[in-house]
Amino acid sequence: TCVVNNCTLREAIIDAANGETIAFDPALQGQTITLTGGELLITKTLTISGPGASLLAVSGNGTGRVFNIAASGVVTITNLTVQDGRVNSGNGGGILDAGQLLLVSVTLTNNVATGSGGGIFVWFSSSQLRAQGGLVRGNSAGSGGGLFVESGTAILTSTQVISNSANYGGGIRVNQPVGVLTLTNGLVERNTGVINGGGLFVQQGTATLNSTDVLSNSATNGGGVFANQGTATLNVSGGTIGRNTVSNQGGGLHLFNGTATLTGTNVLSNSAHDGGGLYLNQGTARLNVTGGTIGSNTATNSGGGLYVNQGEGTLSNTNVLSNSATNGGGVWTNQGTATLNVSGGTIGSNTATGSGGGVYNFQGAMSLTSTTLERNTANASGGGMFLKYGSTVLTNTQILSNNTKIGSGGGLFLQNSSAVITMTGGQMSGNTVPYDGGGLYLNSGRAVFTGTHLLNNRTMRDWGRGGAIFAWGASSPQITNSCIVNNSDISVELYGSTKPATGNWWGAADGPAGAGPGSGDSVSGSVDYSGFKTTPPAGCPNRLLPTADAGVPQSANPGITITLNGSASNDPVGDGLTYGWRQTGGVTVTLSSATTVSPTFTAPITPTVLSFTLTITDGLHRADTATTTVTIANNTYYVYLPLIIAD
Repeated sequence: TCVVNNCTLREAIIDAANGETIAFDPALQGQTITLTGGELLITKTLTISGPGASLLAVSGNGTGRVFNIAASGVVTITNLTVQDGRVNSGNGGGILDAGQLLLVSVTLTNNVATGSGGGIFVWFSSSQLRAQGGLVRGNSAGSGGGLFVESGTAILTSTQVISNSANYGGGIRVNQPVGVLTLTNGLVERNTGVINGGGLFVQQGTATLNSTDVLSNSATNGGGVFANQGTATLNVSGGTIGRNTVSNQGGGLHLFNGTATLTGTNVLSNSAHDGGGLYLNQGTARLNVTGGTIGSNTATNSGGGLYVNQGEGTLSNTNVLSNSATNGGGVWTNQGTATLNVSGGTIGSNTATGSGGGVYNFQGAMSLTSTTLERNTANASGGGMFLKYGSTVLTNTQILSNNTKIGSGGGLFLQNSSAVITMTGGQMSGNTVPYDGGGLYLNSGRAVFTGTHLLNNRTMRDWGRGGAIFAWGASSPQITNSCIVNNSDISVELYGSTKPATGNWWGAADGPAGAGPGSGDSVSGSVDYSGFKTTPPAGCPNRLLPTADAGVPQSANPGITITLNGSASNDPVGDGLTYGWRQTGGVTVTLSSATTVSPTFTAPITPTVLSFTLTITDGLHRADTATTTVTIANNTYYVYLPLIIAD
């Protein structure tokens, strides 16, 4: 029997009337109440008010659970630490919650359950846990190291879940379809899931994270979050999923099945073998991302930012930036059942040591609408996008300034016969490769461009082919009603049978150059350029050609230093000119350099007329020539004095 103001915590719980509050003698501050008679069972409405989590702890002594909240219990615990609970054949090492539990500024630490819920186990569908502030740290279990929500509801506000561990859900696990977790303004950090879900594992049920950071967690799959079955639902608003790591798939999030919705969330600096940031696994997986950035994630294999194995992903106004992988630096879509729809946003500055700097579409179905694909780099092929077997629809999409280091297809690369890309509107501009296909390299497959601007794409080698488009004979390109201007020569180079490139503006009223009749961008002999436009459509530029200027003719005396001047040559594209001077007439002289803007030479002694030709070449391999002359004349005059002879 408890004597008022002088009893043990166990006695106080037993003797307290329904609705009463238990407080602690100030003399207990700085101490630990160690349980020796087993768990503390609470079956009533009760408040336990501590002096502060750093000032008083209740310990299970490593031999038993600390608190057991019965289904009839309505309990509030404030300002207390619950520690060293242990359940060897069950759940809830620190607290088992079958009733209604409110924790305010409570710390749960070093609790263990060989079953589930090292820190807390929320049991029945009628059970509820609410936590305000507080810390769940250093707990462990088979599942849900910090918190396990079996069927009830857990609502956590400003709570930190740190350094817990389990096989599944190192920090938190939500298990049954009726299980609900809501964590607002929280932190899930440095938790470990030995198998899946370092920070959070959603088997079924619903987990909602509002303005919560999921950081530096680790697992085999799903370092930050792992969602498993089709009934699993994950809703994330704001916050950051960052610096999480896995040895397998889905550094930030692994969506095996189920639905995940991310709104304004940043997925940053996560790492994995596949899907450094996000990974969609099975056909029923659904990912919806709105806003936010998927950035600086890495995959040692494929899909630095996002990997869609199967299932369906939707990105709306989301930026995929500065991710890296062997293939598919930004995005990888894998199987034929994989679908990815992107609207708005930028896929930019991603890198692949293999192919597909921005995107690698293995055999999925992909669409990009009003999206910018820019400044992506692949070491091999497909700086912007690489299509192996898949299909991609591009609508009003900008493919800008992508490049490859040693391969082909600066903007786009299609490899096999089943690869199909359809581009309507938009622009493919400023893409570069060292070899073939500055804009598009079509090894096989089909590419259709309608109303697209193909501008300023280039091959960097003099012998590179297809500044805008290069296509082998087995492929099927089609370009209509488009602007094809200021690409390096030959701009459109197609092999095999004649292929259509009709009704286009080539940058000049007289049509394409090369195998064509005019002075616009050049074409090869297999291009059907019929019906070319003679006036530029709205927004289409004229072809900008370099203009050589070798300077005005000069006259000079023998023996002096002469300077040739090509500085008035014009480069309207503005990417730099190369200069080549050669002497074409007169007594042979030696130029100080044949490749500078203004070489010099010493004028010969013999009067003569020297002629020189300047050839300039712009970055698109287009050349122009100009000539000038230097007249060397003996213009020296002599003054003779009169001769007077005297006797």
